[in-house]
Amino acid sequence: LAVCAIGLIICLLAKGIRNKDKVWKIALREAELIAWIFIWLYMGWGMNYFRESIYSRGNIERQPYDEKVFNKFLSDYADSLNYAYTQDSVDLPAFEDDIKSIYTSVPDSFGLCEPKNWQHPKQLLFNRLYTSVGVGGYIGPFFCETHINADLLPAQRPYSYAHELSHLLGVSNEDEANFWAYEICRRSDIPAVRYSGYYSLLPYVLSNASKVLSADEYKTYISSIKPEIIQQLIDQQNFWKSNYNKILGKIQSAVYDSMLKANKISSGTKNYIQVIDLIIAFEMEIKVLGTGCCSKCATLTRNAEDAVKAMGINASVEEVTDIEKIISYGIMRTPALAVVETNGRNVCGSIAIFDFDTDSGVFACGFGANFGLWSVF
Repeated sequence: LAVCAIGLIICLLAKGIRNKDKVWKIALREAELIAWIFIWLYMGWGMNYFRESIYSRGNIERQPYDEKVFNKFLSDYADSLNYAYTQDSVDLPAFEDDIKSIYTSVPDSFGLCEPKNWQHPKQLLFNRLYTSVGVGGYIGPFFCETHINADLLPAQRPYSYAHELSHLLGVSNEDEANFWAYEICRRSDIPAVRYSGYYSLLPYVLSNASKVLSADEYKTYISSIKPEIIQQLIDQQNFWKSNYNKILGKIQSAVYDSMLKANKISSGTKNYIQVIDLIIAFEMEIKVLGTGCCSKCATLTRNAEDAVKAMGINASVEEVTDIEKIISYGIMRTPALAVVETNGRNVCGSIAIFDFDTDSGVFACGFGANFGLWSVF
């Protein structure tokens, strides 16, 4: 469509020159055409650039850099990535319905539209051209359609689809699109989709890590990730580099960077990498409240850790045995669970108390506005 729009502009210009129209008439026609294109762009999808940020919609505060928190994130991420590793692959349409169904569990407070059954990703028309500039997919804002690059490697496909689908559902910022792709994929029951979520985040994790870790620390961190995963990433980078056209790539990057900055995304294309800030801001801490003197506390801790790992929740599990700290949570009976975000806010709004004598206990493991993740302990 962009090619057609440029073609129309050129045709109108050529027609005006051929008819020897006055310059101001030619300019007026060109301006009118361009204006209608912009109106179509913003009425079709572009108004999403003017929405509140995910921080506002999720009632989450941006977190200042904290070395301890970041290092813990790096460690937890590496463990989850290694645990999720699989050589299985899955392709469309096998993972499409799975990803759509998980998106339907996102709370309304985040303001995402609900994916429809008739919304299917399309293959790029000029696939080779998009591969040459490193584009894995995009949302067509004029007709609201997702397009996926057929050259994507198997481990990239579910994540890329989830990323572009988030745009279709109303997400404009690239960091938020990456955030949803990561959170959605890692909650999948399909191993290949879950691995795609963790694996596709790896370049952003390593980019952030390389800026704050020393050379030796960075090398040590790389060694904590399975060699098969690192080799997979190297092969992927080599593939895209071998197909990359430097001239076209620089033009595409500059144009897209300018477009993002013109639409309230001040960081431009650097916005992609800021997904790590989002993930850390939404991280939870699960507090197991109990004096530790009975088997129930140990059982609850073990079940919480198993649930976090199985459900792919971005959370840490910590035992709180100090009586004064337990009382500060406002409870008088243990064992109990409390879920708080990294900024100390209670996620679920209440404490879940477990009575092992009468029931198994049901606890909402949500994040932000309770992301519909329920676990029975």
